[in-house]
Amino acid sequence: MNETPDELDSARERIKWDLRRLSEKEKSLTLRKTELTAYVSYLERLLDEAKKANSPSHLEEIVIKAGLDTRVKPGMFKMSKYLVEKELEQKLEKGTKDRESIIEEIKKIRGEKQDANLCPDCDGEGKLRETHYVREDGIVRPVLNVKTCPLCAGRGRIQY
Repeated sequence: MNETPDELDSARERIKWDLRRLSEKEKSLTLRKTELTAYVSYLERLLDEAKKANSPSHLEEIVIKAGLDTRVKPGMFKMSKYLVEKELEQKLEKGTKDRESIIEEIKKIRGEKQDANLCPDCDGEGKLRETHYVREDGIVRPVLNVKTCPLCAGRGRIQY
């Protein structure tokens, strides 16, 4: 079962295409992670600023900067401050979760990139195993035949 050069070329092209696609996705996610990291850092600064706010006008500035839904009511400063802090904390938590999710996805992509050139015929083992059965004296016994994978030449990975 010798593989033709066309099959090897096809496998190489598939690997290159997969690696290109994964690299583009990783680059896009890395950019998004960087943006989220900056956003989370910005929200942390605004939260610290909100905790130190001592006037309704200062709190209103924070609301505007963060794009919050909470509205500051001058007669209810403590309640407004509490609501602003809670909304900032929620946004901060969501941003942190989104960033962690992206980090996990990037790790997964890096693992896929590492395995992208595994030989599809032998699944990276470099050997093909074939079992056939032989009947002798009324007993059936399995016979394992192991041979070098012709597609990857026993390396387990396709060289591209």
